[in-house]
Amino acid sequence: MTAYVGATLWDGSGGPPQHDAAILVDRSGHIARLGPAAAVTVPRGAAVMPLDGRWIIPGLVDAHASVARWMLSRFLAYGVTAVRGVGGAPGPRCGCAR
Repeated sequence: MTAYVGATLWDGSGGPPQHDAAILVDRSGHIARLGPAAAVTVPRGAAVMPLDGRWIIPGLVDAHASVARWMLSRFLAYGVTAVRGVGGAPGPRCGCAR
């Protein structure tokens, strides 16, 4: 289990951002619990990742991109978790899966 604590959480549901949030992520990578840090109990033995001064937001989508394989890690670094490549036919030239 990993606990991400102290960040501002914006979940995109229409509500205001939640300051000083805690998110518990289990070993399979699924969110087990989230909420105000004061209301979420971090289990003993969990790895704690302090994120004070940072934001957690839903993954971003780039719906119109020219994509090459070398770009994928950069998309992730900037929070883009879904890309719709429009730069040509899928295949080895663009680095896209067939």
